[in-house]
Amino acid sequence: MTIPNGLKVLPKDERDLKLGAVITLPALSELPLSYRLPKTTIKSQIDDFCSGTACTAILETTEGKELDELWYFAKSKEISGDVDEFGQDLRTAMKTAVKFGAISKAVAPFTKDKGSDFLRRIENYSKDLEWKAGEHKQKSYFFITGKYDAFDNARASLWAFRDLKRGAIMGLEFGWPLSQTYLLGTPSGYGHAMKVDGFETVNGENWIVLQQSYGTQAGKDGYQWISRETFNAYADTYGVGMFIDLPADEAKFHNKWKIPLKYNWIAKIVFSFRDLLGMGSAR
Repeated sequence: MTIPNGLKVLPKDERDLKLGAVITLPALSELPLSYRLPKTTIKSQIDDFCSGTACTAILETTEGKELDELWYFAKSKEISGDVDEFGQDLRTAMKTAVKFGAISKAVAPFTKDKGSDFLRRIENYSKDLEWKAGEHKQKSYFFITGKYDAFDNARASLWAFRDLKRGAIMGLEFGWPLSQTYLLGTPSGYGHAMKVDGFETVNGENWIVLQQSYGTQAGKDGYQWISRETFNAYADTYGVGMFIDLPADEAKFHNKWKIPLKYNWIAKIVFSFRDLLGMGSAR
């Protein structure tokens, strides 16, 4: 099966919030041999909707509900303003949850049968869905960085936020057979977004576990294992991100001044004085 080019290369932006600037990642020696997020529905995407499919998949572990990837992708195309252009980048995809949220599958008006051309256009959806999406709105998103390589930064970040059941999303160039379980090397393929579901040590070697968006026929029951070298090869090109429960202004403050999240009382004091002085929201 050929995976269409659903994820764009991530444009560089120095304003991106970097997780390594605000948290101290746990020592690698603290990580267990295996860690997996609670199981959620293995989605089966339509056309280039992989970014919406992966984003809703990682939100489902924290929100506790199955979410609709179709409306989500349409809202991301509203943000980027390129509805007829194939694919989406990871930054815009994650921004969608912060700006609008996501709707429950239970209130989703359409199925994949409507087709990509219809489903990617937000004008085809009721405007009432936007207020329903607010229930699952996220406060901020960060790109995963830190003191290790990208592979270990991702593993350590998942472990650091294990109590909140936070997953991550990554992009890569997918060029393997869909049925392949272990992803090695960098074969020529297509941009694709996937949920980072956990990590495992197999025969003494560390792997990151990814959740596919092409049904349970992919890999092993819908999951695939990616090697360190392959993960690292794509991390900077496409990005690796995570939603964080921190208001956007405070997130930007922590990121700018590199103040660890454990010292959030500093941000609270700063923003309390700002509000008292009527200075408004930070830009």
